Amino acid sequence: AAVNEGTLMKPYVVDRIEDSEGNVIEQREPSKVSQPITEDEAKALKKLMRATVTEGTATALNTSRYKAGGKTGSAEFETAKNRAISWFIGYREGVDSVDEERLVLVMLDVPYMDPYTSLKFNIARELLKADVIIDPNAQPTDEPNQ
Repeated sequence: AAVNEGTLMKPYVVDRIEDSEGNVIEQREPSKVSQPITEDEAKALKKLMRATVTEGTATALNTSRYKAGGKTGSAEFETAKNRAISWFIGYREGVDSVDEERLVLVMLDVPYMDPYTSLKFNIARELLKADVIIDPNAQPTDEPNQ
Protein backbone atom coordinates (compact mmCIF):
# COMPACT_ATOMS: atom_id res chain seq x y z
CA ALA A 1 0.00 0.00 0.00
CA ALA A 2 2.90 2.37 0.72
CA VAL A 3 4.16 2.25 -2.86
CA ASN A 4 0.68 2.07 -4.38
CA GLU A 5 -0.70 5.41 -3.16
CA GLY A 6 -2.33 3.75 -0.14
CA THR A 7 -4.19 1.05 -2.05
CA LEU A 8 -3.72 -2.52 -0.84
CA MET A 9 -3.99 -5.00 -3.69
CA LYS A 10 -4.97 -8.65 -3.42
CA PRO A 11 -1.78 -10.73 -3.69
CA TYR A 12 -1.50 -13.74 -5.95
CA VAL A 13 1.29 -16.12 -6.85
CA VAL A 14 0.25 -17.07 -10.39
CA ASP A 15 -0.96 -14.36 -12.76
CA ARG A 16 -2.03 -16.70 -15.54
CA ILE A 17 -2.30 -20.37 -16.45
CA GLU A 18 -1.41 -21.49 -19.97
CA ASP A 19 -1.79 -24.81 -21.75
CA SER A 20 1.19 -26.55 -23.37
CA GLU A 21 0.70 -24.49 -26.54
CA GLY A 22 0.77 -21.14 -24.75
CA ASN A 23 -2.97 -20.46 -24.84
CA VAL A 24 -4.17 -18.61 -21.75
CA ILE A 25 -6.63 -20.76 -19.82
CA GLU A 26 -7.05 -18.48 -16.83
CA GLN A 27 -5.89 -14.90 -16.25
CA ARG A 28 -5.89 -13.10 -12.91
CA GLU A 29 -6.31 -9.37 -12.87
CA PRO A 30 -5.10 -7.10 -10.07
CA SER A 31 -7.88 -6.26 -7.65
CA LYS A 32 -8.10 -3.74 -4.84
CA VAL A 33 -8.63 -5.08 -1.30
CA SER A 34 -8.82 -1.85 0.65
CA GLN A 35 -7.38 1.61 1.25
CA PRO A 36 -5.70 1.14 4.66
CA ILE A 37 -3.77 4.41 4.50
CA THR A 38 -4.37 7.71 2.79
CA GLU A 39 -2.44 8.82 -0.27
CA ASP A 40 -0.60 11.41 1.86
CA GLU A 41 0.33 8.75 4.45
CA ALA A 42 1.57 6.49 1.64
CA LYS A 43 3.75 9.29 0.26
CA ALA A 44 5.22 9.93 3.72
CA LEU A 45 5.90 6.22 4.29
CA LYS A 46 7.46 5.86 0.85
CA LYS A 47 9.73 8.83 1.59
CA LEU A 48 10.87 7.13 4.82
CA MET A 49 11.46 3.86 2.94
CA ARG A 50 13.53 5.74 0.37
CA ALA A 51 15.60 7.27 3.20
CA THR A 52 16.31 3.75 4.50
CA VAL A 53 18.15 3.09 1.23
CA THR A 54 19.78 6.50 0.77
CA GLU A 55 20.94 7.13 4.35
CA GLY A 56 19.73 4.37 6.66
CA THR A 57 20.18 0.66 7.27
CA ALA A 58 19.95 -0.36 3.59
CA THR A 59 22.55 1.95 2.02
CA ALA A 60 24.11 -1.15 0.47
CA LEU A 61 21.22 -0.94 -2.03
CA ASN A 62 21.68 2.71 -2.96
CA THR A 63 22.53 3.22 -6.62
CA SER A 64 22.10 5.83 -9.33
CA ARG A 65 20.81 3.14 -11.71
CA TYR A 66 17.30 3.10 -10.21
CA LYS A 67 15.36 4.58 -7.30
CA ALA A 68 14.60 2.15 -4.50
CA GLY A 69 13.32 2.16 -0.94
CA GLY A 70 12.59 -0.40 1.72
CA LYS A 71 12.61 -1.62 5.29
CA THR A 72 15.12 -3.95 6.91
CA GLY A 73 15.00 -6.06 10.00
CA SER A 74 16.34 -8.97 12.00
CA ALA A 75 14.57 -11.08 14.57
CA GLU A 76 16.67 -13.20 16.91
CA PHE A 77 15.32 -16.58 17.88
CA GLU A 78 16.32 -19.65 19.85
CA THR A 79 17.35 -19.36 23.47
CA ALA A 80 21.04 -18.95 22.64
CA LYS A 81 20.21 -16.10 20.21
CA ASN A 82 22.54 -17.63 17.66
CA ARG A 83 20.09 -17.53 14.73
CA ALA A 84 18.00 -14.79 13.16
CA ILE A 85 15.37 -14.13 10.58
CA SER A 86 17.06 -11.41 8.54
CA TRP A 87 14.81 -9.62 6.07
CA PHE A 88 14.39 -6.78 3.59
CA ILE A 89 11.20 -5.69 1.89
CA GLY A 90 11.40 -2.99 -0.71
CA TYR A 91 10.59 -1.55 -4.07
CA ARG A 92 12.15 -0.20 -7.22
CA GLU A 93 10.39 2.62 -9.03
CA GLY A 94 9.79 2.46 -12.76
CA VAL A 95 11.46 5.15 -14.83
CA ASP A 96 9.76 4.85 -18.21
CA SER A 97 7.06 2.27 -17.55
CA VAL A 98 5.25 0.36 -14.86
CA ASP A 99 7.03 -2.78 -16.15
CA GLU A 100 10.23 -1.49 -14.56
CA GLU A 101 8.62 -1.36 -11.11
CA ARG A 102 9.45 -4.16 -8.76
CA LEU A 103 8.59 -5.27 -5.23
CA VAL A 104 10.93 -7.66 -3.44
CA LEU A 105 10.94 -9.55 -0.17
CA VAL A 106 14.02 -11.38 1.04
CA MET A 107 13.73 -13.34 4.27
CA LEU A 108 16.55 -15.60 5.48
CA ASP A 109 17.01 -17.91 8.47
CA VAL A 110 20.73 -17.39 9.14
CA PRO A 111 23.36 -17.44 11.89
CA TYR A 112 23.04 -14.21 13.86
CA MET A 113 26.25 -12.53 12.70
CA ASP A 114 27.58 -10.63 9.75
CA PRO A 115 28.01 -11.43 6.89
CA TYR A 116 24.93 -13.65 7.17
CA THR A 117 22.50 -10.97 8.33
CA SER A 118 23.67 -8.65 5.53
CA LEU A 119 23.33 -11.36 2.87
CA LYS A 120 19.75 -10.13 2.34
CA PHE A 121 21.17 -7.01 0.68
CA ASN A 122 23.16 -8.99 -1.91
CA ILE A 123 20.04 -10.96 -2.84
CA ALA A 124 17.78 -7.88 -2.88
CA ARG A 125 20.29 -5.99 -5.05
CA GLU A 126 20.20 -8.71 -7.69
CA LEU A 127 16.40 -8.84 -7.65
CA LEU A 128 16.06 -5.06 -7.87
CA LYS A 129 18.56 -4.58 -10.69
CA ALA A 130 17.49 -7.48 -12.87
CA ASP A 131 16.83 -6.11 -16.36
CA VAL A 132 14.92 -9.19 -17.39
CA ILE A 133 12.02 -10.65 -15.48
CA ILE A 134 12.84 -14.32 -15.24
CA ASP A 135 10.08 -16.70 -16.29
CA PRO A 136 10.11 -19.60 -13.82
CA ASN A 137 8.43 -21.79 -16.45
CA ALA A 138 11.01 -21.17 -19.17
CA GLN A 139 13.16 -24.03 -20.37
CA PRO A 140 16.74 -23.84 -19.01
CA THR A 141 19.35 -22.48 -21.41
CA ASP A 142 23.05 -21.72 -21.31
CA GLU A 143 22.26 -18.04 -22.00
CA PRO A 144 22.53 -15.66 -19.02
CA ASN A 145 19.25 -14.01 -17.91
CA GLN A 146 17.10 -16.39 -19.95
